[in-house]
Amino acid sequence: LPLIADCERGVGRPERAIELARGQYPDITFTICDQYPPEWPRSDLIVTCTCLQHVTDPEIFERATKSLKEGLKPGGDLLMIERVGTSKAPHVSSRTELDYERAFKGFNFASSRRLPEEFGEFHVLMRATSPA
Repeated sequence: LPLIADCERGVGRPERAIELARGQYPDITFTICDQYPPEWPRSDLIVTCTCLQHVTDPEIFERATKSLKEGLKPGGDLLMIERVGTSKAPHVSSRTELDYERAFKGFNFASSRRLPEEFGEFHVLMRATSPA
């Protein structure tokens, strides 16, 4: 199962994360990419954790969600932990749960719940299944 590691390039250190992950799990492929590589097999599960909330440009957000949709097998699950609500920070989007549902139109949003405050006041775990 290929794994994608990506983070805000100006904030994170994806190269170091990849290096650590490869040391821990040498049999898994890790890579940094902006899109799901079309030559890769489709995944049963894709997880985003505080990634999409940092995509503030609507065009880039649309490309990112398109890539995630294309990366899933039919009936595959997308698990997202993203901040929702109004943000005053310029690097964090002000999306609602409905905005995410619209971005993944056709997906079955089986569950959506607010996470405990330790994780962040406005973070929501959303589980969506791609159309079969």
